[in-house]
Amino acid sequence: MSQKDVPVKQLLAEQYRRLEIFAICLTSIGFLLLQVFAAFASDHKSLTFLFFEIALLLLLSVFYLLIRAPRHWHWLFYTSYYVVVFLLVYYLLPWLGGQPERSRDEDFLLHVALLLSQILRPDLRAGATVITLLSLHTLFAYWRLNFDLEAGAGLRLTFFTWLALIVLLCESVLRRFVEQYLNLYQKQKEEETDLQLARQVHKNLFPPLAGLEKIALHTYIQPQRTLGGDFFDLIRLREGNLGFFITDISGHGLSAAMMSAAIKVIISQMPYRNRLHPEQFLSHIDEIVTKEFESHHASAAYLFMDFLTRELRLANAGHPPILHASKGSDFTTVQTAGSLMGYGIRKPIADTVELPYRPGDRFFFYTDGLLEYQTLNQGVASMEDLQGLVNRHAQRPSEHLIDHVVAEIRALPDFSHFNDDVMAVLLEIL
Repeated sequence: MSQKDVPVKQLLAEQYRRLEIFAICLTSIGFLLLQVFAAFASDHKSLTFLFFEIALLLLLSVFYLLIRAPRHWHWLFYTSYYVVVFLLVYYLLPWLGGQPERSRDEDFLLHVALLLSQILRPDLRAGATVITLLSLHTLFAYWRLNFDLEAGAGLRLTFFTWLALIVLLCESVLRRFVEQYLNLYQKQKEEETDLQLARQVHKNLFPPLAGLEKIALHTYIQPQRTLGGDFFDLIRLREGNLGFFITDISGHGLSAAMMSAAIKVIISQMPYRNRLHPEQFLSHIDEIVTKEFESHHASAAYLFMDFLTRELRLANAGHPPILHASKGSDFTTVQTAGSLMGYGIRKPIADTVELPYRPGDRFFFYTDGLLEYQTLNQGVASMEDLQGLVNRHAQRPSEHLIDHVVAEIRALPDFSHFNDDVMAVLLEIL
Protein backbone atom coordinates (compact mmCIF):
# COMPACT_ATOMS: atom_id res chain seq x y z
CA MET A 1 0.00 0.00 0.00
CA SER A 2 1.47 3.36 -1.02
CA GLN A 3 1.69 6.29 1.37
CA LYS A 4 -0.82 8.24 -0.71
CA ASP A 5 -3.43 5.49 -0.15
CA VAL A 6 -3.39 5.89 3.65
CA PRO A 7 -4.97 9.37 3.87
CA VAL A 8 -7.67 8.39 1.35
CA LYS A 9 -8.57 5.28 3.36
CA GLN A 10 -8.70 7.30 6.56
CA LEU A 11 -10.93 9.87 4.90
CA LEU A 12 -13.18 7.11 3.57
CA ALA A 13 -13.47 5.52 7.01
CA GLU A 14 -14.34 8.86 8.62
CA GLN A 15 -16.91 9.66 5.93
CA TYR A 16 -18.45 6.18 6.27
CA ARG A 17 -18.66 6.71 10.03
CA ARG A 18 -20.51 10.00 9.51
CA LEU A 19 -22.97 8.33 7.17
CA GLU A 20 -23.47 5.50 9.67
CA ILE A 21 -24.20 8.04 12.41
CA PHE A 22 -26.60 9.88 10.13
CA ALA A 23 -28.38 6.61 9.30
CA ILE A 24 -28.61 5.72 13.01
CA CYS A 25 -30.12 9.13 13.78
CA LEU A 26 -32.77 8.72 11.07
CA THR A 27 -33.48 5.14 12.15
CA SER A 28 -33.82 6.21 15.76
CA ILE A 29 -36.26 8.99 14.81
CA GLY A 30 -38.21 6.62 12.57
CA PHE A 31 -38.63 3.93 15.21
CA LEU A 32 -39.50 6.49 17.88
CA LEU A 33 -42.30 7.78 15.67
CA LEU A 34 -43.33 4.19 14.99
CA GLN A 35 -43.65 3.51 18.71
CA VAL A 36 -45.60 6.75 19.26
CA PHE A 37 -48.07 6.02 16.46
CA ALA A 38 -48.42 2.42 17.63
CA ALA A 39 -49.16 3.64 21.16
CA PHE A 40 -51.96 5.93 19.98
CA ALA A 41 -53.41 3.17 17.83
CA SER A 42 -53.37 0.64 20.67
CA ASP A 43 -55.63 0.40 23.68
CA HIS A 44 -53.18 -1.76 25.63
CA LYS A 45 -50.09 0.50 25.87
CA SER A 46 -49.80 2.93 28.78
CA LEU A 47 -48.18 6.34 28.57
CA THR A 48 -45.60 5.29 31.14
CA PHE A 49 -44.51 2.32 29.05
CA LEU A 50 -44.33 4.54 25.94
CA PHE A 51 -41.86 6.83 27.74
CA PHE A 52 -39.91 3.74 28.78
CA GLU A 53 -39.71 2.60 25.14
CA ILE A 54 -38.59 6.01 23.96
CA ALA A 55 -35.94 6.29 26.67
CA LEU A 56 -34.63 2.81 25.90
CA LEU A 57 -34.34 3.55 22.16
CA LEU A 58 -32.68 6.91 22.83
CA LEU A 59 -30.14 5.39 25.23
CA LEU A 60 -29.30 2.69 22.73
CA SER A 61 -28.86 5.21 19.92
CA VAL A 62 -26.76 7.57 22.05
CA PHE A 63 -24.50 4.67 23.02
CA TYR A 64 -23.76 3.88 19.37
CA LEU A 65 -23.33 7.54 18.51
CA LEU A 66 -20.77 8.19 21.24
CA ILE A 67 -18.68 5.05 21.00
CA ARG A 68 -15.90 5.18 18.39
CA ALA A 69 -15.20 1.65 17.26
CA PRO A 70 -11.91 0.74 15.52
CA ARG A 71 -12.02 1.37 11.79
CA HIS A 72 -11.88 -2.32 10.77
CA TRP A 73 -14.84 -3.07 13.11
CA HIS A 74 -17.09 -0.29 11.83
CA TRP A 75 -19.36 -2.48 9.73
CA LEU A 76 -19.88 -5.07 12.49
CA PHE A 77 -20.31 -2.47 15.25
CA TYR A 78 -22.91 -0.36 13.45
CA THR A 79 -24.66 -3.41 12.00
CA SER A 80 -25.21 -4.68 15.53
CA TYR A 81 -27.25 -1.52 16.21
CA TYR A 82 -29.90 -2.48 13.67
CA VAL A 83 -29.99 -6.06 14.92
CA VAL A 84 -30.43 -4.90 18.53
CA VAL A 85 -33.10 -2.34 17.54
CA PHE A 86 -35.01 -4.98 15.59
CA LEU A 87 -34.89 -7.53 18.43
CA LEU A 88 -35.85 -4.80 20.89
CA VAL A 89 -38.85 -3.53 18.92
CA TYR A 90 -39.94 -6.92 17.54
CA TYR A 91 -39.57 -9.12 20.61
CA LEU A 92 -38.51 -7.47 23.88
CA LEU A 93 -40.75 -4.38 24.06
CA PRO A 94 -43.97 -6.22 23.06
CA TRP A 95 -43.16 -8.93 25.63
CA LEU A 96 -42.45 -6.37 28.38
CA GLY A 97 -45.58 -4.41 27.52
CA GLY A 98 -47.81 -7.45 27.31
CA GLN A 99 -48.97 -6.43 23.85
CA PRO A 100 -50.94 -8.80 21.65
CA GLU A 101 -49.31 -10.35 18.62
CA ARG A 102 -48.95 -7.83 15.79
CA SER A 103 -50.75 -8.27 12.49
CA ARG A 104 -49.07 -9.51 9.30
CA ASP A 105 -49.18 -5.99 7.86
CA GLU A 106 -47.51 -4.52 10.96
CA ASP A 107 -44.93 -7.26 10.84
CA PHE A 108 -44.23 -6.58 7.17
CA LEU A 109 -43.97 -2.80 7.66
CA LEU A 110 -41.53 -3.29 10.53
CA HIS A 111 -39.25 -5.33 8.26
CA VAL A 112 -39.54 -2.74 5.47
CA ALA A 113 -38.75 0.13 7.86
CA LEU A 114 -35.54 -1.54 8.98
CA LEU A 115 -34.69 -2.41 5.38
CA LEU A 116 -35.07 1.20 4.26
CA SER A 117 -32.78 2.33 7.08
CA GLN A 118 -29.91 0.60 5.25
CA ILE A 119 -30.03 2.93 2.23
CA LEU A 120 -27.69 5.51 3.78
CA ARG A 121 -25.14 2.93 4.81
CA PRO A 122 -22.24 2.96 2.35
CA ASP A 123 -20.88 -0.45 3.28
CA LEU A 124 -22.40 -3.18 1.10
CA ARG A 125 -21.17 -5.85 3.49
CA ALA A 126 -23.04 -4.25 6.39
CA GLY A 127 -26.23 -3.68 4.40
CA ALA A 128 -26.18 -7.19 2.96
CA THR A 129 -25.79 -8.59 6.49
CA VAL A 130 -28.91 -6.84 7.79
CA ILE A 131 -30.92 -7.71 4.67
CA THR A 132 -29.89 -11.36 4.99
CA LEU A 133 -30.92 -11.43 8.64
CA LEU A 134 -34.29 -9.86 7.80
CA SER A 135 -34.87 -12.38 5.02
CA LEU A 136 -33.99 -15.30 7.29
CA HIS A 137 -36.24 -13.91 9.99
CA THR A 138 -39.13 -13.67 7.52
CA LEU A 139 -38.62 -17.30 6.46
CA PHE A 140 -38.39 -18.31 10.12
CA ALA A 141 -41.68 -16.54 10.85
CA TYR A 142 -43.41 -18.39 8.01
CA TRP A 143 -41.82 -21.67 9.13
CA ARG A 144 -43.38 -21.19 12.56
CA LEU A 145 -46.70 -20.82 10.81
CA ASN A 146 -46.05 -23.97 8.75
CA PHE A 147 -45.65 -21.71 5.70
CA ASP A 148 -49.26 -20.62 5.88
CA LEU A 149 -49.10 -18.05 3.07
CA GLU A 150 -52.35 -16.14 3.25
CA ALA A 151 -53.59 -13.99 0.40
CA GLY A 152 -51.11 -11.25 -0.45
CA ALA A 153 -48.12 -12.89 1.25
CA GLY A 154 -46.47 -13.71 -2.09
CA LEU A 155 -46.85 -10.11 -3.21
CA ARG A 156 -45.26 -8.87 0.02
CA LEU A 157 -42.34 -11.27 -0.37
CA THR A 158 -41.81 -10.15 -3.97
CA PHE A 159 -41.97 -6.51 -2.94
CA PHE A 160 -39.53 -7.13 -0.08
CA THR A 161 -37.08 -8.88 -2.46
CA TRP A 162 -37.15 -6.07 -5.02
CA LEU A 163 -36.84 -3.46 -2.28
CA ALA A 164 -33.79 -5.28 -0.88
CA LEU A 165 -32.15 -5.21 -4.32
CA ILE A 166 -32.92 -1.49 -4.67
CA VAL A 167 -31.43 -0.81 -1.23
CA LEU A 168 -28.26 -2.68 -2.18
CA LEU A 169 -28.07 -0.69 -5.41
CA CYS A 170 -28.46 2.58 -3.49
CA GLU A 171 -25.70 1.51 -1.10
CA SER A 172 -23.45 0.67 -4.03
CA VAL A 173 -24.10 4.02 -5.72
CA LEU A 174 -23.58 5.89 -2.45
CA ARG A 175 -20.31 4.09 -1.79
CA ARG A 176 -19.08 4.82 -5.30
CA PHE A 177 -20.07 8.46 -4.97
CA VAL A 178 -18.27 8.84 -1.63
CA GLU A 179 -15.12 7.19 -2.95
CA GLN A 180 -15.03 9.37 -6.06
CA TYR A 181 -15.73 12.49 -4.02
CA LEU A 182 -12.95 11.76 -1.55
CA ASN A 183 -10.50 10.80 -4.29
CA LEU A 184 -11.23 14.11 -6.01
CA TYR A 185 -10.92 15.90 -2.67
CA GLN A 186 -7.56 14.25 -2.00
CA LYS A 187 -6.37 15.07 -5.50
CA GLN A 188 -7.47 18.67 -5.07
CA LYS A 189 -5.59 18.93 -1.76
CA GLU A 190 -2.45 17.54 -3.41
CA GLU A 191 -2.82 20.00 -6.28
CA GLU A 192 -3.31 22.86 -3.83
CA THR A 193 -0.11 21.83 -2.07
CA ASP A 194 1.72 21.71 -5.40
CA LEU A 195 0.26 25.09 -6.36
CA GLN A 196 1.36 26.63 -3.08
CA LEU A 197 4.88 25.34 -3.70
CA ALA A 198 4.75 26.61 -7.30
CA ARG A 199 3.49 29.97 -6.06
CA GLN A 200 6.39 30.23 -3.63
CA VAL A 201 8.85 29.30 -6.39
CA HIS A 202 7.22 31.82 -8.74
CA LYS A 203 7.36 34.48 -6.03
CA ASN A 204 11.09 33.86 -5.65
CA LEU A 205 11.56 34.61 -9.35
CA PHE A 206 10.97 38.29 -8.64
CA PRO A 207 14.06 40.23 -7.57
CA PRO A 208 14.39 41.60 -4.03
CA LEU A 209 13.56 45.30 -3.92
CA ALA A 210 15.42 46.15 -0.74
CA GLY A 211 18.92 47.59 -0.85
CA LEU A 212 18.62 49.39 -4.20
CA GLU A 213 20.67 52.58 -4.21
CA LYS A 214 20.23 54.06 -7.66
CA ILE A 215 16.59 53.29 -8.36
CA ALA A 216 13.39 52.69 -6.40
CA LEU A 217 10.75 50.16 -7.48
CA HIS A 218 7.10 50.20 -6.39
CA THR A 219 4.88 47.35 -7.55
CA TYR A 220 1.31 46.07 -7.69
CA ILE A 221 0.89 42.39 -8.60
CA GLN A 222 -2.40 40.52 -8.74
CA PRO A 223 -2.59 37.25 -10.70
CA GLN A 224 -6.00 36.21 -11.95
CA ARG A 225 -5.47 32.77 -10.42
CA THR A 226 -3.02 31.41 -7.86
CA LEU A 227 -0.24 31.86 -10.38
CA GLY A 228 0.17 34.28 -13.25
CA GLY A 229 2.27 35.01 -16.31
CA ASP A 230 3.20 38.60 -15.47
CA PHE A 231 6.82 38.84 -14.45
CA PHE A 232 9.61 41.38 -14.05
CA ASP A 233 13.28 41.04 -13.30
CA LEU A 234 16.15 43.30 -12.35
CA ILE A 235 19.40 42.50 -14.16
CA ARG A 236 22.45 43.61 -12.19
CA LEU A 237 25.39 44.48 -14.42
CA ARG A 238 29.01 45.48 -13.97
CA GLU A 239 29.96 48.93 -12.74
CA GLY A 240 26.63 49.05 -10.90
CA ASN A 241 24.54 49.41 -14.04
CA LEU A 242 21.05 47.88 -14.13
CA GLY A 243 18.59 46.45 -16.57
CA PHE A 244 14.86 46.29 -15.92
CA PHE A 245 12.82 43.65 -17.77
CA ILE A 246 9.05 43.19 -17.73
CA THR A 247 6.96 40.64 -19.61
CA ASP A 248 3.36 39.52 -19.96
CA ILE A 249 3.18 35.87 -21.02
CA SER A 250 0.12 34.57 -22.85
CA GLY A 251 -2.26 32.40 -20.88
CA HIS A 252 -2.91 32.09 -17.17
CA GLY A 253 -2.13 29.84 -14.28
CA LEU A 254 0.60 27.23 -13.99
CA SER A 255 1.66 27.09 -17.65
CA ALA A 256 2.20 30.85 -17.82
CA ALA A 257 4.07 30.79 -14.50
CA MET A 258 6.31 27.98 -15.74
CA MET A 259 6.99 30.01 -18.86
CA SER A 260 8.09 32.96 -16.73
CA ALA A 261 10.49 30.62 -14.93
CA ALA A 262 11.83 29.50 -18.31
CA ILE A 263 12.42 33.12 -19.35
CA LYS A 264 14.20 33.70 -16.03
CA VAL A 265 16.56 30.87 -16.97
CA ILE A 266 17.03 32.29 -20.48
CA ILE A 267 18.03 35.65 -18.99
CA SER A 268 20.48 34.04 -16.56
CA GLN A 269 22.22 32.23 -19.44
CA MET A 270 22.18 35.16 -21.85
CA PRO A 271 25.54 36.46 -23.15
CA TYR A 272 26.61 39.52 -21.21
CA ARG A 273 26.84 41.79 -24.26
CA ASN A 274 23.15 41.21 -25.04
CA ARG A 275 22.19 42.59 -21.66
CA LEU A 276 23.67 45.96 -22.56
CA HIS A 277 21.52 46.46 -25.64
CA PRO A 278 17.74 46.27 -25.28
CA GLU A 279 17.04 45.16 -28.88
CA GLN A 280 19.58 42.32 -28.57
CA PHE A 281 18.24 41.38 -25.14
CA LEU A 282 14.66 41.01 -26.40
CA SER A 283 15.69 39.42 -29.71
CA HIS A 284 17.66 36.73 -27.86
CA ILE A 285 14.58 35.81 -25.79
CA ASP A 286 12.39 35.92 -28.92
CA GLU A 287 14.62 33.45 -30.77
CA ILE A 288 14.56 30.90 -27.95
CA VAL A 289 10.84 31.26 -27.23
CA THR A 290 10.01 30.93 -30.95
CA LYS A 291 12.17 27.81 -31.25
CA GLU A 292 11.54 26.05 -27.94
CA PHE A 293 8.09 27.22 -26.80
CA GLU A 294 5.79 27.35 -29.80
CA SER A 295 2.63 27.30 -27.69
CA HIS A 296 3.43 30.59 -25.94
CA HIS A 297 4.08 34.15 -26.89
CA ALA A 298 4.76 37.21 -24.80
CA SER A 299 5.03 40.97 -24.80
CA ALA A 300 8.04 42.49 -23.09
CA ALA A 301 10.04 45.65 -22.51
CA TYR A 302 13.62 46.18 -21.40
CA LEU A 303 15.17 49.32 -19.94
CA PHE A 304 18.96 49.53 -19.70
CA MET A 305 20.32 52.08 -17.21
CA ASP A 306 23.96 53.12 -17.62
CA PHE A 307 24.76 55.18 -14.56
CA LEU A 308 28.33 55.89 -15.72
CA THR A 309 27.48 57.51 -19.04
CA ARG A 310 24.07 58.62 -17.74
CA GLU A 311 22.23 56.97 -20.61
CA LEU A 312 18.87 55.18 -20.68
CA ARG A 313 17.99 52.82 -23.51
CA LEU A 314 14.54 51.26 -23.90
CA ALA A 315 13.04 48.68 -26.26
CA ASN A 316 9.43 47.50 -26.36
CA ALA A 317 8.40 44.17 -27.95
CA GLY A 318 4.63 44.46 -28.26
CA HIS A 319 4.19 45.56 -24.65
CA PRO A 320 1.67 48.26 -23.63
CA PRO A 321 3.14 51.77 -24.01
CA ILE A 322 5.58 52.80 -21.29
CA LEU A 323 4.88 56.10 -19.57
CA HIS A 324 7.77 58.42 -18.67
CA ALA A 325 7.81 61.52 -16.50
CA SER A 326 10.61 63.87 -15.59
CA LYS A 327 10.77 65.01 -11.99
CA GLY A 328 7.75 67.18 -11.22
CA SER A 329 6.23 66.69 -14.71
CA ASP A 330 3.31 64.70 -16.08
CA PHE A 331 3.72 61.33 -17.71
CA THR A 332 4.04 61.05 -21.49
CA THR A 333 4.06 57.98 -23.72
CA VAL A 334 7.44 56.77 -24.94
CA GLN A 335 7.12 56.11 -28.68
CA THR A 336 8.59 52.69 -29.52
CA ALA A 337 8.38 50.07 -32.27
CA GLY A 338 8.43 46.30 -31.84
CA SER A 339 6.50 43.03 -32.18
CA LEU A 340 5.32 40.26 -29.85
CA MET A 341 7.92 37.67 -28.88
CA GLY A 342 7.44 34.03 -29.79
CA TYR A 343 6.48 34.44 -33.44
CA GLY A 344 9.83 35.40 -35.00
CA ILE A 345 8.09 38.26 -36.82
CA ARG A 346 11.05 40.61 -37.14
CA LYS A 347 14.76 40.93 -36.41
CA PRO A 348 15.55 42.68 -34.22
CA ILE A 349 12.26 42.14 -32.45
CA ALA A 350 12.21 45.78 -31.28
CA ASP A 351 14.01 49.06 -31.86
CA THR A 352 15.96 50.80 -29.13
CA VAL A 353 14.99 54.29 -28.03
CA GLU A 354 17.52 56.48 -26.18
CA LEU A 355 16.16 58.65 -23.37
CA PRO A 356 17.69 61.48 -21.34
CA TYR A 357 18.92 60.62 -17.89
CA ARG A 358 17.89 62.81 -15.00
CA PRO A 359 17.53 61.94 -11.31
CA GLY A 360 13.86 61.91 -10.37
CA ASP A 361 12.71 60.49 -13.72
CA ARG A 362 9.94 57.93 -13.36
CA PHE A 363 8.80 55.12 -15.64
CA PHE A 364 5.36 53.53 -15.34
CA PHE A 365 5.36 49.94 -16.64
CA TYR A 366 2.21 47.83 -16.64
CA THR A 367 0.63 44.79 -18.28
CA ASP A 368 -2.56 44.85 -20.31
CA GLY A 369 -4.52 43.34 -17.41
CA LEU A 370 -4.62 46.84 -15.93
CA LEU A 371 -6.46 48.10 -19.00
CA GLU A 372 -9.40 45.66 -19.02
CA TYR A 373 -11.89 44.72 -16.34
CA GLN A 374 -15.10 42.76 -15.95
CA THR A 375 -18.19 44.91 -15.53
CA LEU A 376 -21.10 44.29 -13.19
CA ASN A 377 -23.30 43.20 -16.12
CA GLN A 378 -20.72 40.54 -17.14
CA GLY A 379 -19.29 42.64 -19.97
CA VAL A 380 -15.68 43.67 -20.57
CA ALA A 381 -14.65 47.33 -20.44
CA SER A 382 -11.32 48.95 -21.34
CA MET A 383 -9.48 51.90 -19.88
CA GLU A 384 -9.44 54.45 -22.68
CA ASP A 385 -7.09 56.96 -21.05
CA LEU A 386 -4.73 55.31 -18.60
CA GLN A 387 -2.19 58.09 -19.15
CA GLY A 388 -4.72 60.69 -18.04
CA LEU A 389 -5.61 58.58 -15.00
CA VAL A 390 -1.94 58.26 -14.01
CA ASN A 391 -1.39 61.99 -14.49
CA ARG A 392 -4.20 62.76 -12.06
CA HIS A 393 -1.93 61.23 -9.43
CA ALA A 394 1.41 62.28 -10.92
CA GLN A 395 2.23 64.65 -8.06
CA ARG A 396 1.76 61.98 -5.42
CA PRO A 397 4.79 60.31 -3.84
CA SER A 398 6.04 57.37 -5.91
CA GLU A 399 5.27 54.83 -3.17
CA HIS A 400 1.57 55.75 -3.27
CA LEU A 401 0.99 56.47 -6.96
CA ILE A 402 0.18 52.94 -8.14
CA ASP A 403 -2.17 52.27 -5.21
CA HIS A 404 -4.20 55.38 -6.04
CA VAL A 405 -4.35 54.49 -9.75
CA VAL A 406 -5.60 50.97 -8.99
CA ALA A 407 -8.03 52.27 -6.37
CA GLU A 408 -9.55 54.72 -8.87
CA ILE A 409 -10.05 51.93 -11.41
CA ARG A 410 -11.71 49.75 -8.78
CA ALA A 411 -13.96 52.65 -7.81
CA LEU A 412 -15.46 52.90 -11.31
CA PRO A 413 -19.27 52.48 -11.16
CA ASP A 414 -19.36 49.40 -13.40
CA PHE A 415 -16.18 47.72 -12.09
CA SER A 416 -16.55 44.11 -10.95
CA HIS A 417 -13.05 42.63 -11.08
CA PHE A 418 -9.93 42.59 -13.22
CA ASN A 419 -10.20 40.24 -16.17
CA ASP A 420 -6.55 39.21 -16.41
CA ASP A 421 -3.28 39.06 -14.52
CA VAL A 422 -2.43 42.60 -13.39
CA MET A 423 1.00 44.03 -12.75
CA ALA A 424 2.20 47.62 -12.52
CA VAL A 425 5.70 48.81 -11.69
CA LEU A 426 6.83 52.37 -11.03
CA LEU A 427 10.59 52.75 -11.51
CA GLU A 428 12.18 55.93 -10.20
CA ILE A 429 15.75 57.05 -10.92
CA LEU A 430 17.35 58.26 -7.68
